Amino acid sequence: MLLAQGRVALGVSLGTVLPEERLATAARWTGKALLIAQRLGDTEFLAHTLRMHGNELRKAGHEPAAVARLEQAAELTPDATGQGTALALLSRATGELGAPDRFDHAIGRYRDLLDQHPGDGMLFNPFTFREIELRGLMATGRADQAVRVVDAAQVDAAPAAPQWHIIERVTAGQVLLEAGERHGAEEALRTALQAAEAQRLPHQIQRAIRAARVGPLETVGADGEAALQRLRDLLGQSALTGADSVSRPAQ
Repeated sequence: MLLAQGRVALGVSLGTVLPEERLATAARWTGKALLIAQRLGDTEFLAHTLRMHGNELRKAGHEPAAVARLEQAAELTPDATGQGTALALLSRATGELGAPDRFDHAIGRYRDLLDQHPGDGMLFNPFTFREIELRGLMATGRADQAVRVVDAAQVDAAPAAPQWHIIERVTAGQVLLEAGERHGAEEALRTALQAAEAQRLPHQIQRAIRAARVGPLETVGADGEAALQRLRDLLGQSALTGADSVSRPAQ
């Protein structure tokens, strides 16, 4: 159990701080944890490991495998917070898979559970729900609906962790660009870039760079590249090898 817990914790930590090109390393470590969890006979820990491994698979670009793990996690998880977490991650994965029906089903279950229980988990709360809904609508080709959601009143909730504010700002920037609100999009992306550099989250900088390129917001993109270079210099070239490539989506 200690070995499995250590492996899953290491994988999740790497999935937070590594650039997109290195995220397969995080998935390998959570996968090693899953091999042990499947033999321990502890359903709760197995569900937790499936959630974490599924999420790292998604971030590494293996969406079908991620969806399969997360669907299993949602069925195994007995408590509301754990199940809400599984449904949050499943919603994200089905969105990135480009499967609108499966996304709608997952996000609908997430919404219903959140209506029934107070959301107090890292991923099971109104703030995270809104971000996941926005990104899923964009990923499944329904930008018009995402624009309507982002134009609605902000939820009266704070993110459960600093990185979720960064994640949300990048997503909001993408939606605002779709709505033609370049000033608001630039402000959101700049906020995300500054916070992502301060928190040393290179793959969030990479998300912001991609959004700026689509804009196109050339100055924001250039600022993002400069921030990425500063992180490379700070953390060491070996830790961020290839981090200037921004082709694959992550968290």
